[in-house]
Amino acid sequence: MRPASVLFVDGDDAVLARLGECARRAGLEPLLAATGKKALALAACERPQLAVIEHNLPDIPGVDVGVALQSDHDVPFMLLTSCRDEAVVARAAERGAFAYLLKPMELDAVGPQLRVVLARAEQQRELRQRLDRVAAEAVLEAEQTERQSVAAELHDGVVQEIVGAALLVAALEAELRKTGTVRPEGLSMLYHVLSDAKQHCRSLSHGVFHDIGAAATLGTSLRALARTESARGRIRCRYGGALAMPGGLSDVMAHHLLRIAQEAVRNTIRHSGGSVASIRLVLRRQELVLTIRDNGRGLAGGPARGGQGIGWQTMRFRAHLIGGELVLRNGPRAGSEVIVTVPLEESGPRVSR
Repeated sequence: MRPASVLFVDGDDAVLARLGECARRAGLEPLLAATGKKALALAACERPQLAVIEHNLPDIPGVDVGVALQSDHDVPFMLLTSCRDEAVVARAAERGAFAYLLKPMELDAVGPQLRVVLARAEQQRELRQRLDRVAAEAVLEAEQTERQSVAAELHDGVVQEIVGAALLVAALEAELRKTGTVRPEGLSMLYHVLSDAKQHCRSLSHGVFHDIGAAATLGTSLRALARTESARGRIRCRYGGALAMPGGLSDVMAHHLLRIAQEAVRNTIRHSGGSVASIRLVLRRQELVLTIRDNGRGLAGGPARGGQGIGWQTMRFRAHLIGGELVLRNGPRAGSEVIVTVPLEESGPRVSR
């Protein structure tokens, strides 16, 4: 089995040689680079398990090299520095450094410290993988729940309306055979039943199939969701907020935000006892904030108990998948609020279609 590899980056050849020897003594495979550019190229080929990077490199700041390795190749990094300034170390930790080594080094201690950091990094990697699997399973379960909801809506609504239309047709046929004519009010009733079924189908299809993949149309999709729920007559729902979306919003983010809004409105209909729901989407600094508020009875027992259902858990997982945060709380006067805050990358505005 190949030993774990550690990338050492330092402009001093003597320091690199000593670090390489420490790694070999610890049963690790050293990879050596004298500059940040060489380190990035070497990491792209070799994919080390850890990088130890000098703070002051001749070409690129060491922390910038570490951040690039971590984001591009999932390589954790340690800072190597002769500077004992705690502010430098703190800034490196804020940008993702696992630990740091101070020069001059105690060579006998380097190997064990590398082993400890490698073990911590592997634990974090496994934890992220488990969280991703759990999140993926939650999304699949949410999609299955949604399909079941659509099936129930079809059965309880559209199918029953079609059955009613079929019974009316049978009655009209019997009347035609018996009298040679049919009453206008019977035809009018059939027309209204079929019209209701058509509207029900249209509302259902809009609720499930309106554009869920395009970031540029998230605002219009949320507005369509509000109109669809209002048309069904179970609740008055309105949308207030942006229609032109920021460029930092991805299609994946838009998909999950729309699904969160759908689930929140459905929870309002099923559980809150409220008659009004509002959906609002605003851009605040470099954050997108989605708020769904209702005028229902609120959260019995507070958010901790009110947010334990599968619907709330699914919404939280969706927010986690896009790097956001979901807060569930009682409203300032009545009802409840779902607030999702998602950080955005800097980019130009999107144009809503």
